Amino acid sequence: MRIECVLLIGIILLGAESDRLGAGGKAKDEEIVAAMDLTKLYTESGAAFDKKYKGKTVTVEGIVTGAGVKETSLDGKPGKVFLMIEGYKKPGDPVSHSVRCEESGPDFEGIRTGHKVRIRGTVQGHKDTLFAAELRDCKVVKVFADDYPPSKAARAEAKKLQGRWKIVGAEAAGTKLSAKQAGFDAISFEGYQVYLHQGDKSFSFGLVLDPEKSPKNMDLTGKGSLPCIYTLVKDELTLTLPGQKKEGGYLRANGQDTSKHTGLLLRAEREKSK
Repeated sequence: MRIECVLLIGIILLGAESDRLGAGGKAKDEEIVAAMDLTKLYTESGAAFDKKYKGKTVTVEGIVTGAGVKETSLDGKPGKVFLMIEGYKKPGDPVSHSVRCEESGPDFEGIRTGHKVRIRGTVQGHKDTLFAAELRDCKVVKVFADDYPPSKAARAEAKKLQGRWKIVGAEAAGTKLSAKQAGFDAISFEGYQVYLHQGDKSFSFGLVLDPEKSPKNMDLTGKGSLPCIYTLVKDELTLTLPGQKKEGGYLRANGQDTSKHTGLLLRAEREKSK
């Protein structure tokens, strides 16, 4: 059976922007540095980077590639949580360098992948073992998005979704499918990041919620948005991924009866913490 919605894997579309200030406000005569420029110098010369930036407080501007990213801890204890901003990829390197900012305070809540942001912080020294220029004592200066800050209802709903949800079934075009046929094993919510798991792979998206609409809206964003609908009843989540329009783009379902509405419906149950 051909399910067009499975083609959504790995596809992230370009999203729209508008200006919103964070509580940090704008500092007078502040220096704004593009994340690409900061990380380019970081990759090219640690000495030059330290001479120009180490210990200096700057405002960095760029596109968020990850929010609520947890630091790996060798002792198993909870580590720091970072906001990651897209940076420069040096030819020959396996991944791009990033700017990472330790998240602190309520202003970071609601920032997600795809947002353009300005974050102020104190630049730390270059490390050969770290693929990220690090800012500490970080403050949100500005978020270029109309979904920030999230509404009170969206914040409450995001808290209910936190954790990992196992896919137990699916449906498309009025036909029930197994979790394996749906192409996904689980869904994870970490702050305002969403991960769709497929075996040993996972696909990362930002999270935008509007639980006050009927049906409830959930957008999965990266460099764009996949418009979804969902229902949440205690430990049961039903998420409908969008269908594809003939002329291109994606269509949010108007209901969860897949015999009447396009889309791939996923049924999931909350996994209990070990």
